[in-house]
Amino acid sequence: MFQVIERFNQDYTYHRTKPVHRISASELRACVNDVFPSLDTLIHQPVRSGFRGGGFSSDYIRSQAPANARLISFPSLQYYGYQPASLVLKNLTLEQRQKHTEIFEAAAVDTFHFTQVIRAYLEGLPATEALKRYHDGYGDDGDFALDYARRSLAKITAAEAAHQLDVKVAGFINDTYQSRQLFNTPRHPTSHLLVYVIDQMAALMGLPIGEDDRVRLRRKEPLLFPSYPVQNYVREAQGLTFPGQETFRTKRRTFAIADMAPAFYSFYDTLPRAQLEKALHTYEIAAKAL
Repeated sequence: MFQVIERFNQDYTYHRTKPVHRISASELRACVNDVFPSLDTLIHQPVRSGFRGGGFSSDYIRSQAPANARLISFPSLQYYGYQPASLVLKNLTLEQRQKHTEIFEAAAVDTFHFTQVIRAYLEGLPATEALKRYHDGYGDDGDFALDYARRSLAKITAAEAAHQLDVKVAGFINDTYQSRQLFNTPRHPTSHLLVYVIDQMAALMGLPIGEDDRVRLRRKEPLLFPSYPVQNYVREAQGLTFPGQETFRTKRRTFAIADMAPAFYSFYDTLPRAQLEKALHTYEIAAKAL
């Protein structure tokens, strides 16, 4: 998003690297050897020392930067408050992934599913009832949504303190999450949060941002897809007041709310029951551990 800031384009040459979970060791070495010698500013997130077997940690990356380089750290922008019942279906076969793409026109790794819809499917309920469960939840889902939001925010706060991050977002999320939607999915922040992050980074860089820059920044939504209607029980439990979204959108397809559950059902019809049950079990373990 920095590239829409006029002064940034005048003062900086931007070098983008692959995400840390995708970059290879050889690609990282090439970046360190070719780019780092002339590096002025390094913007990074905290990465633990043992990640992917080592050699990719933020401590290592920082140690390779020139002594006079400006180092700016910011937190992982993941928050589960709006979608506490969401999960990604993992370990799908190639055939299953292809079917998923055919139905949603989106990769399975980028698409979130919801426990209420999966449970309704496993219980043999019709898709219309699954949609009702999606919005109304099961039993104490409202209390869980409130607790999960608090724990998710607490995790961000703890990371900011533990890593002594330069850019912080926990306070902004706490103050703003009810009136403005700050995430489209648990790992896709909206421009409201991204602009707040960039404001802090720009201040640390001594980079002025003009009003025209701000207009362009607010319009830019690099992580808009996928996006989902916030479930009604979540809105009520957390007192969310921002306008609700009326569609489920992937990058290439838009589903009306009434068509969302049938789309999920058509995919679940291609999966073994045990696979869905395992996905729910794995989610429950992860939710408790957050």
